[in-house]
Amino acid sequence: MIAQAADAGQLIEIDKLDGIRTAALGEHQLTVESCDNRERDTREWLQAKIDADDMRANHSGRLY
Repeated sequence: MIAQAADAGQLIEIDKLDGIRTAALGEHQLTVESCDNRERDTREWLQAKIDADDMRANHSGRLY
């Protein structure tokens, strides 16, 4: 089990990633068959978020 092998820092990162997955995909059940599609959906969601953050930064006159 992941929780048994992970230290506290790893568990925090796992929780962060789980939050990103939920934000990007909702509560979809991940399966072997759906991995390619969910990976694409997540990549598109992340890119849209990056693009929106870049636009906000450019409009405010500062880049991160």
